[in-house]
Amino acid sequence: MRNVYEKLLSVSKRYLTGREIARLLEIKPVSRSVILSRLVKRKVLRRLRRNLYEVVLKPSDILEAANCVYQPSYLSFTYCLGKLGILNQIAYEIEFATPKKTKQVELRNRTVIFRQIAKRLFFGYVLKDNIFIAQPEKALLDTLYIKSKGLTSLNEAELNLKGLSQKKFLAMSKKFPPGVQREAKRIIGLRGP
Repeated sequence: MRNVYEKLLSVSKRYLTGREIARLLEIKPVSRSVILSRLVKRKVLRRLRRNLYEVVLKPSDILEAANCVYQPSYLSFTYCLGKLGILNQIAYEIEFATPKKTKQVELRNRTVIFRQIAKRLFFGYVLKDNIFIAQPEKALLDTLYIKSKGLTSLNEAELNLKGLSQKKFLAMSKKFPPGVQREAKRIIGLRGP
């Protein structure tokens, strides 16, 4: 077992597919699923999704793991707004934007929601600390977008807009539907001079 740990820890990647693990541990294809299942039961590996694992002794941040589980995606919406200090509270549910179908998963006893947004709206994010995360302006616009669809609520009294670029926010809003553009202008109007 020690040899297995040494081999798994020697790899620089945090996440490995079943095929990569089998190649690393020299497991024959016919017994791969059985051995992977045993390694998960023995808590050597943690299954993140079908055919994607992480080494338990080399854990990653839950946001990094979630970002890897369903790709392409980036951290956004109310959870991101809280993390960035735009919203005074951080939501419990971790939310990512994706152009793929909406999906909810349980990861390390936390709910992670991947919310579908239109492909043309999949922009405005950066890679920070191994996580794709929305820029503050984009996270607020994404939240307004799903709010317009009745999928979330937003307590505007909790917003702290000091960290937002008004110019960037309004420029990005032009790619959104007219209702979101109106809401963006109204919120900037609340900000004052």
